[in-house]
Amino acid sequence: MKGKQSMIEVTRDAEGRPRVVPGTAAPILADFLETDLRGDTAWAARVAERLGEAGEGGEPITGNLYALEIRGAQSVLRNIHDAKVPALVLPTRDLAAAVGAWLAALRKPGRAARSRRKE
Repeated sequence: MKGKQSMIEVTRDAEGRPRVVPGTAAPILADFLETDLRGDTAWAARVAERLGEAGEGGEPITGNLYALEIRGAQSVLRNIHDAKVPALVLPTRDLAAAVGAWLAALRKPGRAARSRRKE
C-alpha cells in the first residue's frame, strides 16, 4: 500500500502465520488484517472483491473485531467491541491495496489455503 503511511509489509511469524510488519500500516489496519482476515484466503478474496466494487450503501462487512463500511472512495473501519477506539477512515484504494498485499501473502506457494469461516 503506497501513501503517507508507506508501504505495508507482510511477513510470517515463527508459526507461519502472516503478520503486518510494525510501522508499515496504521495499527487498526494491521489489526484488521491479522484478526478479521487472518489466514482465510477465501474470506480475504471476498473482502477484496467488495473493495474492488467500491459501491456505496452496501451492508458493512463484519468480522471478528471490526466492521468495514465501504463508502465509495472512502472506507471506514470500526471496532465493534470498543466504542472508545476511534474509527479509521482511509481511501478505499489504499485499503484495497493493503487487502491485496495480505491476500498475496496468503497465496504464496508453500502455504495451504484453509477456510476458518462458516458459510
